[in-house]
Formats: sequence, C-alpha cells, structure tokens
Amino acid sequence: MPDHKEVLDRLDRYAKACARNILRKFDLGHDWHRSEDIAQVLFLAGWQVWKAKGDEGLAKHRISSRAKNEAERLRAELKNEPQPVPDLPTASDSERDGTDATEAYHVESASSPHRPVGMSAWSRSSPLEDMIVQEYLDSLTDRQRRIVECRMAAMNVKEIASTLGVSPSTVERELVHLKKGFHRDQGD
Repeated sequence: MPDHKEVLDRLDRYAKACARNILRKFDLGHDWHRSEDIAQVLFLAGWQVWKAKGDEGLAKHRISSRAKNEAERLRAELKNEPQPVPDLPTASDSERDGTDATEAYHVESASSPHRPVGMSAWSRSSPLEDMIVQEYLDSLTDRQRRIVECRMAAMNVKEIASTLGVSPSTVERELVHLKKGFHRDQGD
C-alpha cells in the first residue's frame, strides 16, 4: 500500500494541475491566488474520497468532476451571472455511491464548488451537530433557508437578492431577523 504522504502529494499535484488547466481556459493563468483557491477545493474533494474509500483513482476522478464544476462556476462568475445555491445531498446520493448519509453529507458539503476555502460552517464534526443544524434549517421559512444557503456560499446581499428575485432590503431584513433568532436560540 502506498505511503499516506505520497498519495496526498500526488493528489495535491493533480489538483494543482487541474486548477491551472481551468485558469488557462479562461486566460487567467497569471491569477495565482485563484489557482490556489481552486486547487485547494479540488484537493479537499479528492482527499475526502481517498480518506473514505482508500482508492486513489476514485479520488482523482472526484477531483476531475469537481474541476468541471469549478470551470462552470468560473465561467458564470466571469459572465457576472448569479451563482446557483448548492443543494444538500439527498439519501439517493448516498445510496448511489454506497456511503452512509453522514459521510455523504461531509464529503459533498465540504467539497461544494461554491463553498469558500476555509469556511467550516458545513464541516461539522458529529452527526449530532448535523442534526441540530438541520433542525434549525427546518424551522426556517423557505426564503430564510435559501438566504442562509446563499450566505454559506459566500454570496453578498445583492447576489442573494438577484438569485431569489427579491429586493436587497428584503434580504438585509431577513438576515437581521435570522441573526437575532440564532443568537436567541444559542442563549447569547
């Protein structure tokens, strides 16, 4: 069995190569920061699959599929189009690839192409925390839930308003209401 560090090094090199190829397509090969951000998202997606399955080929396949998602996201970003809100994985997603729902949630949500690097809100450590967050999201209205998902995808107020088809002041009002409700629920 290959050394853990060797596999991680290969996955890292593969993710960086994919990120460079994406940026070359859009004539952005000079954008080192964007390249690092994309490479990190890709690497994490591959690493999580390798950690869960122990299959380097499957991990590289996940990196490749995420690279396609990143290319589409970048294309939309450059065209100034609203970004889609990432969906939470469903039971059918986990049944399809043989992972349990908790594992699928962590793998899919942590490697979402719309998730900014370093954002740990979707990377909780236990099923209990997942249940608490899910209960909180279930208690929200549909609009509030979509606003939360958009904020977790690092969208600003104008982008959220455009995506949801509401005014920016409506989004701001809902965010204030959500913050008050969250702090009240947390006992702050």
